[in-house]
Amino acid sequence: MGQYNRNRWVSLARISNLYPDIAEIKKTAGKKAFVQLTDFDKAFRILLTGQGKVIDDPCFYSYADKRIAYMYHLNREGNAEAYQLAINELKKFRPKLRYSQLDRSLMMKFIEFKKSEKKKDSDERKVKNGSIRTYIAEIRAIYNKCSIEYNLPDNTPFKGVFTDLPIRKRRAKNVYIDHEAIDKVKKSNLKQISYQRSLDLSLLQFYLGGQYLIDVYYLKWSQIHKKRVYFERIKLGEKKVEFDVKLFPEAEELINKYCTSQKDGYVFPWDKDRSRYKTFRDNHRRNVKKGLEILEIQTLPKNEPFNSRSPRHTFQTLGKFKFIDPDIIREIVGHERDDVDTVYKDKYPENVRDDAHKRIIYNLD
Repeated sequence: MGQYNRNRWVSLARISNLYPDIAEIKKTAGKKAFVQLTDFDKAFRILLTGQGKVIDDPCFYSYADKRIAYMYHLNREGNAEAYQLAINELKKFRPKLRYSQLDRSLMMKFIEFKKSEKKKDSDERKVKNGSIRTYIAEIRAIYNKCSIEYNLPDNTPFKGVFTDLPIRKRRAKNVYIDHEAIDKVKKSNLKQISYQRSLDLSLLQFYLGGQYLIDVYYLKWSQIHKKRVYFERIKLGEKKVEFDVKLFPEAEELINKYCTSQKDGYVFPWDKDRSRYKTFRDNHRRNVKKGLEILEIQTLPKNEPFNSRSPRHTFQTLGKFKFIDPDIIREIVGHERDDVDTVYKDKYPENVRDDAHKRIIYNLD
C-alpha cells in the first residue's frame, strides 16, 4: 500500500510539473510573431522544445550587441566596428529602443539630430551626409537581420530616408609610390629597427600582390606551398574565397628575415590577439611615415600619408599604368567582381597571373 501511494504521488508530481510547460506553450502560441510563422516544423519545434525564441518586440540594442559579437566571431572585425559605431550614434539620440519603435519617423528625426550637431566652438556641421548615410546603412543591416531571425514585420523604416542626404560621389583616396621609391625602400637600412621593419612589411605586401596587412600579419606556414602563397582575406569572414599568388624571391627573403619557428603555425612572431594587432597596425602606420620621411620619399599623387592599404593601391596603380587587364589584377589581389556572370567564369591561368604579377613588381614592359 505504501509503495502504491509513493508511485501515485510521483505520478501526480510529474503531472504537476507539466503545468509550467503548458503555460509557456500557451504563452508562446499566443504571440503575434508565432501566429505569423509559416514554417510548420519550426513552429512545432518552438512549442515542444523551446528552441528558437519567439519574441514580439525585442530590444533593438540587445540584438545589435548579439550581432556585433557574431561579426567578431567570424573575424569580420570591420563589420563589427561599423555596426558598433552606428549603434553608438543612435543611442545618443534614443538611449532605449525596441524593434517596433524603429520606424521612418524615428529615422528622419535621427537624421535631423545628426545634422544639427556642430563642431566645438563653430557653426560648422560635425557630421557630414556621407557619415550619416553610413550609420543608417549599418542600422538597416542589423534591423533586417533582426526581422528575419525573429520573424518580425518589416515596417520599412528606411524607405526614402536617403533622399535628404545627398552626397557628391568621388573616387576613393589613392595613395601610392612609384618604382623609383620602391627601389629606394628596398635598399634602405635604417638604424631604427621598427621603422625598417614597417618599410619591409609594406614591401612584402607589395611583393605578395598588394595583400592587406592583416592577411600578412596572420600568415601561416600552411598557406605557403611549392613557392605559392594561398590567401583567404580575413576581412571577408565567412564570405572569403581562397586565391593564390606566386612567392617571388624578394617576398621569400623578407619572410625569412622576420619569420619565427613553426610551433604555433604562424609565420611571424607577433601576438595574434586582435587588440594587439590593432596596436601593431597603428604603430606600423606611424613607423612607415617616419621611415619614408627619413628616405625623403613623397607619396603620389599629393604626398598624403602612406597607410597599411597603400601597398595595395601601389600594386594596382602600377599595374594599371602597364595596361594590364583589370580582371587579372583583381584576381592577384583577391578582389572578385560582383558581376552576375563572375560565378560562371574560371580564373585566369596561373602563368598569366604570374606574368602580370612579375611585370608589376619588377617594372617590366
